[in-house]
Amino acid sequence: GLVIQGITAEVRLPIEEIRAHKVPPSVLSMTDQGDLVVKAVNVDNKIVAYPVHILGDSTDSVWLGGLPDKLTLVVVGHDFVLPQQTVIPVSVKTADGN
Repeated sequence: GLVIQGITAEVRLPIEEIRAHKVPPSVLSMTDQGDLVVKAVNVDNKIVAYPVHILGDSTDSVWLGGLPDKLTLVVVGHDFVLPQQTVIPVSVKTADGN
């Protein structure tokens, strides 16, 4: 029979549904131990570093697992704040108005 060479395909098979957050890859930080984290602000305005794992990616975003359903993500200056540091958060609107 005829065999075609040089063609590739990507197949994604859903196995289970899990919660994930879609974020820009620029919000990722790495700890001194090499763990991936994102930094967020808790209700007391203190920085919390959440360990994450990448579930998927695209050209402009990553899907992260391991986060609470809702959080206030630090998107600017996350490399300059440390866990438990108190900050004054400033909200920004995203492209979808949230």
